[in-house]
Amino acid sequence: MKRLLTILMAAVMAAFTLAACANPSPNEALSKLLAVAPESEKPALTAEIVRLCGHHKNSEIPKSCDPAAATANIDLPDAGSSGVLQVLADVPQESLPVVVNLYLSYVASEQTTPDLPNVTLDPARSEGDARAAAITAAKAALEAEYAFDYAVGIIEAFGDEQVDNAADGVDDRHEAVAEKLREALGDQAPARLPAYTFNQPLPTDSATARSFLTELTKELDALHVHDAEAATTPAWRLLSLSIAGYLRAK
Repeated sequence: MKRLLTILMAAVMAAFTLAACANPSPNEALSKLLAVAPESEKPALTAEIVRLCGHHKNSEIPKSCDPAAATANIDLPDAGSSGVLQVLADVPQESLPVVVNLYLSYVASEQTTPDLPNVTLDPARSEGDARAAAITAAKAALEAEYAFDYAVGIIEAFGDEQVDNAADGVDDRHEAVAEKLREALGDQAPARLPAYTFNQPLPTDSATARSFLTELTKELDALHVHDAEAATTPAWRLLSLSIAGYLRAK
C-alpha cells in the first residue's frame, strides 16, 4: 500500500511539473536587468531567471525561458544602479535579494553616492497588508537611526580626535537617512527617546569607542540591506534600497 501511494504521488507531481512548465516565460524585469548587465553580473541574474522560469525533468531549460524573448522590441532600462531603480517595482518579491546585491555591486563600481529619493509611505489599509509591513520596517529603521545618533554622543565622549572625526562623518550620512525616513513616514514617524540601549558593551576609552562605532555601523548597514531585500511596496523598495546604497557608497 505504501509503495502504491508513493507511485501515485510521484505520478501526480510529474503531471503537475509538466503542466506547470508547458510554456513558461522568463520574468520581464529580471530579463531587462540581464540585457544591460555586464558579464560579471550575468550569472546570478541568469540563475534567478531560470529558477523562476523552471526547467524540464531532465534539467534542460525550455526555449521559452530565453530572457531575450522577454526583452524583444521593448525599452530597456539604463545600465548600472539607475537601471535597477527603474524596474525595481516590478521585480518579484522573492528575487529582491539578488537585485539588491546587484544594485550594491553597481554602487561600489560606480564610485558615486546615490541620491536619497523623496517618497511618501501611505498609511496601511489593514493590519496585515503590504503597507503595514512597510510602515513597520520604516519605523524600526528610523528608531535604529535615532539610536545610532545617540551612540555617537557616547563615542565622542570617549574617543580621541580621530575617532570623533570618523563618528561625525558617519553621523552626517545617517542623519540624512533619518531625515528621509521622517519625511516618508510623516505623522507616522516615531519620536526620539531620551536614551537607547545597545547589544555591544559601551566604550570606556578611545580604542573601545572606535570598535563600538565600527560594530554599530555594520549592524545598521545590515539592517538597511535586509529592509531592501524584504520591502513590500514600491515606495519602500525605492527608499530602502537607495538608503542601503547611500550608506554603502564610499
